[in-house]
Amino acid sequence: MSINAAQFPATQVWDGTAPNRANRFDDKAPDSEDWDQMTAELIAAQTAIAAGTPSTSGNGVVAGATNTVVESLAGVHKTVITLTDFSMLVDTAADGFVGTKIYDFPAGLIRLHGAIMDLTLTTVGSDIDADAAVVASVGTVTCADDATLTSTEADIIPSTAYTLVASTKQAVGLGVTPAVFDGVTSAAVDAFLNIAVPDADRTATAQAITVTGTITITWTNLGDA
Repeated sequence: MSINAAQFPATQVWDGTAPNRANRFDDKAPDSEDWDQMTAELIAAQTAIAAGTPSTSGNGVVAGATNTVVESLAGVHKTVITLTDFSMLVDTAADGFVGTKIYDFPAGLIRLHGAIMDLTLTTVGSDIDADAAVVASVGTVTCADDATLTSTEADIIPSTAYTLVASTKQAVGLGVTPAVFDGVTSAAVDAFLNIAVPDADRTATAQAITVTGTITITWTNLGDA
């Protein structure tokens, strides 16, 4: 007897097929191959529950050429977005701001359970003060031309204030309020990293902020029409 490989999670749900039967409606008496297949599927399911195996379907898409994402299947999606030297150009408008899409959720009613941001922000150049006040958030829309981040600009992780030290700062933010986003009757939901710098702390010249770190979003897709 060979050691059978689990069909879960590659095909998501084991349909009862085994070397001795075509599907679970086949009434052949079980044999050692059936018991071996059931054991393999049970081990795979227990591993998924205990440790969270990679999710192979129903995932969103990471945005940004240098960014990566890991999806795990542990009852809900735990999406860990890693930003590596991700450059965001603070605009030259009246108030310094920049918003960049970092993730596309799949279509559906998206239940946000919580989110964590652990980033290092580093300014590039001298047009933003080395001790500038910076606010950052994650929201479902990109930020507007102002020095504050509110409403849907910050509905995943709220606006959090930081003060640069020698042009850099660790930026930690927590999204602790559950929410539901409509990606059914409206377009699929996006996630944006938003940053703003008050006019008093910068010149009129655009300047980049380099972002490195992780944004972790825990969510469930409640279904699509």
